[in-house]
Amino acid sequence: MSMPFEEVLEQVGSFGKFQYFLIFYLCFLVAPLRVIPLSVHIFTLLEPPHWCRIPELERFNFTDLEIQRLSIPRIHGSQDHFEKCEMYDYDWGKWNPLPSPKFNESSPRISCMSGYTYDFSNFYPTVVSENDWVCGDTYKNYIANSVFFASMSVGVLILGHVSDIVGRVPVMFVTYVVAGLTGITTYFSGESFELFVATRFVMGFVLLSISITPFVLAVEYVPKERRMLVLSAFRFVYPVVGVIVPWIAKASGYWRTLQLLNVIPCCIAAPLSFFIPESSRWLMSKGKLDQTKKILHKIARWNGKTLPPNALDGLELPGGDKRKQISVFAIAKYPRLRRNVLLTLFLWLNSCLVYSAGQLYAAQVTPSPFLTTSATNGVDILATAVAMPLADYWGRKPSMMMFYILSAISYFIIGLISNSFLIMFILLMIGRFALTMAYNVGYLYAAEVYPTEVRSQALSVRQAFGSLGKFFSSQIVMLAYYGPFVPLFLFGIISGTTAAMALPLPETLHQDLPETLEDGENLKGLPRSWMFGCPVNPDQEAPDSPARRRGRTLSAASAATVDSISPEN
Repeated sequence: MSMPFEEVLEQVGSFGKFQYFLIFYLCFLVAPLRVIPLSVHIFTLLEPPHWCRIPELERFNFTDLEIQRLSIPRIHGSQDHFEKCEMYDYDWGKWNPLPSPKFNESSPRISCMSGYTYDFSNFYPTVVSENDWVCGDTYKNYIANSVFFASMSVGVLILGHVSDIVGRVPVMFVTYVVAGLTGITTYFSGESFELFVATRFVMGFVLLSISITPFVLAVEYVPKERRMLVLSAFRFVYPVVGVIVPWIAKASGYWRTLQLLNVIPCCIAAPLSFFIPESSRWLMSKGKLDQTKKILHKIARWNGKTLPPNALDGLELPGGDKRKQISVFAIAKYPRLRRNVLLTLFLWLNSCLVYSAGQLYAAQVTPSPFLTTSATNGVDILATAVAMPLADYWGRKPSMMMFYILSAISYFIIGLISNSFLIMFILLMIGRFALTMAYNVGYLYAAEVYPTEVRSQALSVRQAFGSLGKFFSSQIVMLAYYGPFVPLFLFGIISGTTAAMALPLPETLHQDLPETLEDGENLKGLPRSWMFGCPVNPDQEAPDSPARRRGRTLSAASAATVDSISPEN
């Protein structure tokens, strides 16, 4: 008698010590391995406050502020903010403090002649300050950031395909080793711009797979009804680690020392990966039944189960259903489904763009990047806890629209107010809170719109769009060179546009998950789902409506999100 894998999983223990070990592995090792390289990248490329260095004035016992007031033009007549890349044109070697010349906005200005002076009171020496990648050389910072995020789009697609060919564990081991070696190489790369950029490409290339591959392996050993628990725990750890890492970065005191933070967890994860069993589902998809049975017997012993030697003889190979594999391009034949999918792809691109750009911007323009980044991740913890219950109460679409609009308003106000750190900090946190809630709801929404027949493929395409958004995020942040509030207005415009893009989409709360392309084409919103403040109530539907027949809870839909990455789909 044949047995599907879910039935076998029940026999060996569907949620025992082995599964708890996988959750521990994901949360305490894999999640930090994903968060740390991204944070280290951001803190390595921080641009400390700086101004033109004038060696002739350093022989006097002047403070930095006194030198700035004397030799550096003010920004738009401000008394407290000075130009970063200009100085007054004067022969400072002949200057005498008595009598002091008086400079004003009409005095001639020139670019910095002797390098730059950096303020490390709230920063530390970064690769930017060490190599003077500022002013005329800002493009080097821009290139390094762009290469890092662009390679993420490429790497996640290539390594995901490789893991389906050679297995999850080999890819895990290679990505850990490569990430660790890249951290070491980056430590010695600061004097070579080309080598530094190469390390950014390699680190970005493996970054997403560092977490996605072991996550895929873990959920393939967990029953559907428990996958939401794994997903929630995994995503919750991200911002928790993000709260801690900035203070470790600050304590390191130097960008090269910070690179070692990438190396340490990789040295633990790489050898530990040898003790992680290969995905049984993947092995079955390759017809390796004997190896699958050995692994399942080990898992049974780990979970305290005793199986007779022939207990797994009926294990069923996938592929009994010979239906033709449907391509994601088949969506083009269905007008409403095509529109919905395209909207969700660009909605996710915009969401990832502003989500990543907001964190980059906050880290680079605020007086205390470590406090701001830590607070941002703290806000993410709260937003993650609040977003899903609200989406279950108001509905997916109105929740996303409301959160995007709130984010847009926050960023627009920041762009209009004066340079007040306190007000800016509060509004940045409000914008981040709203954006994280929209991001989390959007993460769930796509799995409820994409039909099961193409869900895995569509989510892969969507992930590539998200990585593309992260690539564009660095481009927008670099526009701060033309004015500190230019990126903020763009954040507001993109967030507002994203809210408008969500308007034509159907509401999915309490709806059946679409199984076929026809189901996706016929997906319609529930009455009043667009009304802010009016929760979607399935009890208002007719007795024979889909919402009444089989309502989809948050957990079921989220489990479907995870289930879509299974190789059988």
